[in-house]
Amino acid sequence: MKCSGVDCVGYQELSPDQPTVPKWRSVIINTGASQSTLQDIKVPAYGGGYAYKGSSALSSNRYIFWRVTDDIIELWEECLSFDLVQNYVSLRIVGLPILEGVSAHESSGRHVRLLVATIASTHCFTLPHPDTLKLGESKGAPQPSILRDLEQNCLVDTHSMHLLSSPALEVGRIHACCSAVCGDRAVFLFGAPAAALLVISMDPNARHPPPPGAVDSTSVTLVKNNSLVNRLFLGFVPGVFKAGESGRVSSLCCVVLRNGKQQQAYGVGVCGDARLRLWCLQRSDCVIVRDTAEDTGETAAAGGGEGHRVVCRPMGDGSAVVAVWLSFVDRHLLLLYRLTSPGSSDAASAVPQLAHLRTLFPPQQRLVDLQLTDVDVWTLWTDTNSDSEVMHCPIELQQETDAVAGAGGLQAACAQPAPPKTVPLADPALDPKEVYLQTLFLPNTFSRSCLTRALAIYGRSGSDQTPQDAVEETLRQQLENSSPHDAGPQERYDLALDVWETFYNHVLEYHQVGRKSLGLVCGAEGEVAVVRRAGVSWVVAVEALEALVAAVIAAPPSEDLTQLVLRYGASAVLCGDASLAASVAGALRCVAIVHSLMNSEVAAAFVLDMAHHTHPEVVAEDVASSLLSQVVAGDEAAAVLSSAVSAVPNFTAGLRCVLHALKLDSNRAQDSADPARPSSQCQLWSSLVSASLHHLAQSRFQLCRDLLVLQQAVLQLSQLCHLSADCVGELRSSVVQETVLLCRAYYALLCLTRSPATRPSQQLLHDLTRALAALGLHDTVPSVEPLPQGALPSTALCAILQQGACRLQPQGPWITSVAKAVRDFAREAWPLQDRSGSTELLEALLFSGQGTAALHYIRQVSGWCEWSLCSRHFLLGVCLLLQGQHRKAARVLQEAAEGCASEELLATRVGGGGDTALLRYTLRLVRLFEVFQEPVLALRLASSALCVEQHSTGHMSQLYAVLFKHHLALGHYNEAFTALLSNPDPDAQRSCLRQLLTTLHNSGCLSTLVGYQYGHLTGDVVSILENRARSSSDILQNNYYHLLYAFHLHQHNYKRAASAMYECAMRLDSGGEAGSEEALKLQLKCYLACLNCLELLPPSEAWILKPNPLNTQPSPALDTTTKQTRRLIGSSAGASARRVKGAAAVEVLEVPQIGNEFEILHARLSLARMGTSCSIGISNVGDADSLISLLCHARLYKDAVKLCARLDRSLRPVVASLAGVCVAADQAADAQHNAAWLKHNDVTNVNGGWWDLLRELLEREKGNKSELHHTATAAILDLNHGLPPWLPLSYCRRDCGGLLKLLLRHGLLDASAQLVLRLMDALTLGRNAEEFGLSGAVHSNSPPVWVPYSALDQLLLELQANSHHSHYEQMLSVLQQRLDSYRNALARVSNDRLLLAA
Repeated sequence: MKCSGVDCVGYQELSPDQPTVPKWRSVIINTGASQSTLQDIKVPAYGGGYAYKGSSALSSNRYIFWRVTDDIIELWEECLSFDLVQNYVSLRIVGLPILEGVSAHESSGRHVRLLVATIASTHCFTLPHPDTLKLGESKGAPQPSILRDLEQNCLVDTHSMHLLSSPALEVGRIHACCSAVCGDRAVFLFGAPAAALLVISMDPNARHPPPPGAVDSTSVTLVKNNSLVNRLFLGFVPGVFKAGESGRVSSLCCVVLRNGKQQQAYGVGVCGDARLRLWCLQRSDCVIVRDTAEDTGETAAAGGGEGHRVVCRPMGDGSAVVAVWLSFVDRHLLLLYRLTSPGSSDAASAVPQLAHLRTLFPPQQRLVDLQLTDVDVWTLWTDTNSDSEVMHCPIELQQETDAVAGAGGLQAACAQPAPPKTVPLADPALDPKEVYLQTLFLPNTFSRSCLTRALAIYGRSGSDQTPQDAVEETLRQQLENSSPHDAGPQERYDLALDVWETFYNHVLEYHQVGRKSLGLVCGAEGEVAVVRRAGVSWVVAVEALEALVAAVIAAPPSEDLTQLVLRYGASAVLCGDASLAASVAGALRCVAIVHSLMNSEVAAAFVLDMAHHTHPEVVAEDVASSLLSQVVAGDEAAAVLSSAVSAVPNFTAGLRCVLHALKLDSNRAQDSADPARPSSQCQLWSSLVSASLHHLAQSRFQLCRDLLVLQQAVLQLSQLCHLSADCVGELRSSVVQETVLLCRAYYALLCLTRSPATRPSQQLLHDLTRALAALGLHDTVPSVEPLPQGALPSTALCAILQQGACRLQPQGPWITSVAKAVRDFAREAWPLQDRSGSTELLEALLFSGQGTAALHYIRQVSGWCEWSLCSRHFLLGVCLLLQGQHRKAARVLQEAAEGCASEELLATRVGGGGDTALLRYTLRLVRLFEVFQEPVLALRLASSALCVEQHSTGHMSQLYAVLFKHHLALGHYNEAFTALLSNPDPDAQRSCLRQLLTTLHNSGCLSTLVGYQYGHLTGDVVSILENRARSSSDILQNNYYHLLYAFHLHQHNYKRAASAMYECAMRLDSGGEAGSEEALKLQLKCYLACLNCLELLPPSEAWILKPNPLNTQPSPALDTTTKQTRRLIGSSAGASARRVKGAAAVEVLEVPQIGNEFEILHARLSLARMGTSCSIGISNVGDADSLISLLCHARLYKDAVKLCARLDRSLRPVVASLAGVCVAADQAADAQHNAAWLKHNDVTNVNGGWWDLLRELLEREKGNKSELHHTATAAILDLNHGLPPWLPLSYCRRDCGGLLKLLLRHGLLDASAQLVLRLMDALTLGRNAEEFGLSGAVHSNSPPVWVPYSALDQLLLELQANSHHSHYEQMLSVLQQRLDSYRNALARVSNDRLLLAA
């Protein structure tokens, strides 16, 4: 047959792994039939199935299977296009054994009818057709099975079940049964003695109860072996059943023939007398009786036999093929007939034609099942060891096929190799656990059900662990329980070996029981499946080489193999050259001899040496030496082999033909221009493809092994084999080396097919996504579906198929899609491809989370395989990176860079193609290691790229940017600065410079930043720092102004340094933290730094332009100090500012103005230090007077005086406030209460400290000014407090009149009078003249003296007004006398001055 371009001339039975144990849903039907007469009836277990005929998406590659044991039928549905759920049902018909003849039929694409007959009932189960179900919305999601609707309430309806009456149930009278659907009716045929039939026809669509006058939905008819129409009810049947046993029907089948638009149903049966009978059901008559002895060509064919079987299959041309199997004591016969429908002229009475096609002579084995396809007849056999074998042959006679067919014209399909009965230990040093685990969990060997049942022996079931973990833990506990505490190493080794061997035997027993064959199922396209006691095995197509080698190994030693070679390998092995058939046949005969000498221990040792990377030629030489020393059937193996080789014509040519057929890329088809889109596949199809690929790799590896051993043996026996020197030289130099490569390649492929699947963690999937994005492969690598929850697929290949990671789109029957997928898979993974071969399969493994399998495969082919060497290194590096081996991954990925010039993966998909592929590849790797947080490795890759090749300016810029980035991240600031300066791109330089400045600032390496020689980048440094400073939102925590100030100082640019500090102070005064103590402290430092920088400049240059980083208005407090210093740019430092129309005005700040701002800030800081209660409203002080008032309120008089002096403000408010505090301090009960305030004013005297501060302040009043004295005296007198003695004295020296007026204003007549009296004494007598600022009494030579006459007049008036008081009257009299004396003295002095003047 032709399987999608692959020549498939043989078949192989495979049982793919099923990772889950089926969950059966139990349904019980109780028909109510009598149990007493039925208890002794036993029906052998059997199985079967049905393949849907539809080609739609829901019904193609879909099957229903059944397995019958007594009164239980297990039904399950399988599909190779998508997964199914709720597809396992166990149906029990209580007490009624189920007969053979279960069948399924499709009805008009709407229903599927399942016909089941028991010894006392018939059942027609109607299920929905798959095409009527709705396909799931999400692609790849499991679909519901039609068996989900199989419930008990719909199985016991009258129209779907019929009970046979009791007379028909006489024990042993029903011998054969079959069922079919004819039109809309279900027909059951029961074989009876005397070649009669019992026909039961049911209408499952009938209404119940039927309407009046309608025909009953179920009819029972007896069809006798005569021409009379005989419709009897069941009450008359027993009398007919008493004929002889020779006429008993052994096997029945029903076939419907089409004659135009009409259908005619026939029953075909073979009886115990070996006669084939044909009954027409519509006519109720036996129309054909044919003695098969006439077609056997032997007279004794009708000798006693039993268990005959007949099978029919309708053909598309209206005919049918009938296969009759006759079982006799000494031989078996298989006869094929063609049944053609009668002509349409007289269809009612016409008889079909039965023509003999051929007679086959099958082996003397027990036939399990017999099925027909459109072109082949398939048989299932079991031998005395219960080993099953599937055989087939074409229906029509084909000479070329029959000439090489085995048993009587039947060609055997390759059976799946049975597990070894004993596990060979190739190396005694190996742990038995490792050896047995590898064998137990070898793909496609033991099902999970077998392992679960074996574990149940040890009392373990229902564990959430994986099967391997459960086995390990169970046997570890078993070993601990059976091992004595004082056991030595050897004893423990023996105990472990015994424990594992016992468990293996349990698993093997369950496996052998589950492998029992029960039936065959054939599809319309030649698909074949074998129903077994535990699951289903599938018969897949294999290529010519596998079929040829299997046939050669199974052939007898005396058989001529030339015809086999011509049959199987005409195109694949011989390449059309038939003259080499004898050479190939002889070479394969020698291979068969070597294969027979190879026992399991030697084979296991060969595989172990291959796993240890021992050279295959060395291993094969040792194996050949050991094999040649054996003795086979009394003959030495060396003699047997040398004799066989000597008989081969052109031995090396035959070997080369076989080696050519082993090359998977020898006839490689061109890839499709439009490759299939990746899509997830169902679990069963994926497992089957994986199993088929594993079988291909295993069988071909064994062939390569045998070929290599054969060649080494021939080289050792070259003289005995009579080989020429040229032949030996060709073997040694060419053939052996080619075989070594093939052996290595197929071993690597075998390891890949055995790699177990792993469930990737979420972290691994996340890392894969990041890696794909970094490498730029996220668009070229197909997205995959996550693995389903629950049990894992057995192999990594199966997992990636289920996830949809491969570009496979199965179309058509599964037997062709599987063959094509296996071939494509093998070619994708073939290590001996061209250097530019595809790595798509390895990419699918890696990027779907099966990186371990890809890693092992790449390591397996390393060292000898040149296929996509650099791409494989690249994928190996990614695998190592995902496993956390970052340094090793960097080395491997760097080595893979050589492939950027030739390999598609690296040059185009990763490198982007063109001349810059290598650079882009390097940059992608750098990005990859950045993603995985490995800057050191990324730095190493970029440095190596710069050393290897000089690139264009753009490329150099990218590499230097990478160097800069990672040096900076690692703290290598000098190297980063060097890379920055080396970057030829100015834009990249500025970008890197910005990152450098930010990083150095954040890490606190300010001296490093300031100390670099930036050269032409100095202006960019200043600009970046200024932008950073002005854009910073939190200047207290992230202050770039300090860095800018230090940079300008290092550059000796004091004016810009001062400007930076002033701008920082302005920012601090306007931010969110403005007014806080911390902000004010920092602001104060900024002003000090600004002033210091300006002091370093000449006076003519000691000015700055007021920065304006924010849209803030100058405070009124500064207006008075800066109005006179506004200037235009370009005007002189001392000129006053003028606003020119059309010109932008700026502010020029000199040292005095900045000093004023500093003093204001210092005052604010002093207020802030006093606490919250005193700092309300100080963060936005409107003018200096308000600030002075707040200082006075906070009793910070020293600061207030200092600020007044700096801003040229009057001290009167300060003095007035201080005077009030003095009065309050005298009135306070506790003097210590004022200690803290006194301390802030640098006063240590607690008692009278405020008066001392006031006195010190008043004494600072310059010259004869008395404003402060007047203010202090007035404030004290206003508070009705007495003046301290020193205050009137000080005031009198400055302004006696002012003091007199204040005293009079406050009504202090006594004090006023006393002050005037003392003044008069000083003027006339010179007594205490210094108290009034006089040098002595009034005389002619003394300077003029001013007397407060207005105040004296006011005093006199006041005294006169109060003269009614004796005290004031007396005081007025004394004052008048003194005034008179002063007038007399003044008159005398005036005259004297006149005289002197004259």
